[in-house]
Amino acid sequence: MMIINPHFCVKMHKTFFALTLVLLCSMINVTKADTAQSTDTDEMPIPCIINGKFGYCNNDGSTAIEGKYDMVKPFHEGLAAVTLDGRCGYIDKTGKEIVHPGTPYYFECGNFSEGLAMVQDDADKGYINKVGQVVIPLEYKFANDFHEGLAGVNASESLRGEYGFIDKTGKVIVPLKYDDGDDFHEGFAVVLVGRGKQAPAEYGFVNKVGKEIASPKYTRVLPFQEGLAKVEIDGKCGFINETGVEIIPLIYQNAYSFQSGHALMQFNGKWGLIEKIGQDVLEPTYDYARNFSEGLASVTLHDKWGFIDGVGKLVIPFKYDSAEDFSDGLAKAMIGGKWGFIDKTGKEVIPLKYDAEEVFTDGLAKVMIGGKWGFIDKTGREVVPPKYDSADIYSEGLAEVSVDGKNGYVNSIGEMAIPLKYDKAGRFENGLAEVVLDGKSGYVDHWGHECLLEGKFSDDSGLD
Repeated sequence: MMIINPHFCVKMHKTFFALTLVLLCSMINVTKADTAQSTDTDEMPIPCIINGKFGYCNNDGSTAIEGKYDMVKPFHEGLAAVTLDGRCGYIDKTGKEIVHPGTPYYFECGNFSEGLAMVQDDADKGYINKVGQVVIPLEYKFANDFHEGLAGVNASESLRGEYGFIDKTGKVIVPLKYDDGDDFHEGFAVVLVGRGKQAPAEYGFVNKVGKEIASPKYTRVLPFQEGLAKVEIDGKCGFINETGVEIIPLIYQNAYSFQSGHALMQFNGKWGLIEKIGQDVLEPTYDYARNFSEGLASVTLHDKWGFIDGVGKLVIPFKYDSAEDFSDGLAKAMIGGKWGFIDKTGKEVIPLKYDAEEVFTDGLAKVMIGGKWGFIDKTGREVVPPKYDSADIYSEGLAEVSVDGKNGYVNSIGEMAIPLKYDKAGRFENGLAEVVLDGKSGYVDHWGHECLLEGKFSDDSGLD
C-alpha cells in the first residue's frame, strides 16, 4: 500500500534524486488537463501528476494547482504539505504558498491537525500554525499530531525514556518519562515503559491533566471504549474504569472492547457476553466469536457459524461453515467451500457460489470463480466479470487487476481506466498509487498520468 509520508519525501528528494526526477519525468509525454479551477469551496483538490511533476487536480481531472513539486500530500484543514528540491512547505487550495518550500528550511512537514502541524529542520521537530509561525519550538526528536488537544513528543535521541504529552502552547502536561505512547482517545492515552528483551513492554494509562490512572504494569491493553479499557497480565484479561480500578477482574482468556454496554469474552475456552458490571448476560457457550459489527457478532458452535445480537439472542441460526463480519449491511458466509453474502435476517442476498470473496468497499466486492477474479455489486450483479488473474479491493474508485503478470486499474463501472502494463501496482491512496514499469518506479494518478524514475521503492512502499 502506498503511503505518502514526510519520511519518504525526505528520502526521495535529496538534491541529486530531485534533479534525476525532474530530468526523467520531463521526458514523459503527459497531456496536461484543462486549467479550470474548482468552484466547489467544500471540495479540496487531490494530488495528481501534470507534465511529470506533482500538483493537484479537481475531481473531473482538470488542473487545480499546477504541477511543479517533487512530492505533495493531501489537504488537511485547508492546507497541504509540498516538497521542492528536498525542502517542504505548505500551500492553500488556490496554490498560494503559505510556507514556501525552502524558507525556512524544513525537511519534514506533517499534516495539520487541530490547527497545528509538525515540522522538522535538519535535526529537531516542533509545530507551526496556519500562517507559518513557530508556536512550539523545534526541540523534540519525535512529535506526533495533536489529538484531543494534546500531542505525544519525545526529547530523547534514542526515543527512549523521554516520551510524554504537550498542549498547544508547548506546556508539558504528561511528564516526559515514558518510552512510548499512543494518541488520546476518550480522554485517555496509553503509555508504555520497556521495549526490549531485557525489559518487555508494560502498558498503563494517563488522563488529560497528566495523572497516571493506571501505572504501566499490563502486558496488553486496548484503548478506552464506553468508559472501560481492556487490560491483560500473564494471559488473563479484564477491564479497568476511568479511575484505573479493575472493575471486571482479570479472569478471562480473551475479550473484545465494550459495544452498546456489552462485551464478548472467553472463559474456560468458551465465549459468552458480559455487562459492564461483570455479570454474565450470556453464559460462555460458544467455541469462538468474532467481535460485534453493525450490531451482530458471528459465533461458532460444533463447527457451524451463526450470529447473535447485542443481548446474546441467536438471530441467524448455526448453518454456515464460516461467516464473517457485517459491512454495509451484508456479511460473507460459506457452505461447502462456496461463498456468498447474507443480510441481517439471514437471507442469502448473493448466492453462495463463489470460490473466494472479500467484503464490500466502495459498494463493490471482489469475487473469485474458476480461478478468475471480478467484482459484484450488492445485488449480485457482476460489474466486472471474473476474468482477471488477481485483483485488489477498490480504493478511491479504482481497483488494481492483473492478467499475465501485467497490472492496471478498473473503475467502478467496470471500465479499464488505466491499462494493464505495470509490473507491479499498489492501491490508490490520497490520489496516487505506486507502480513499477520496466525497472522504473514512481506514481500514477487517477487519470493515468505517470512520474517514473530508475530504481526501486523504499522498503516501506509495500511493492518490494
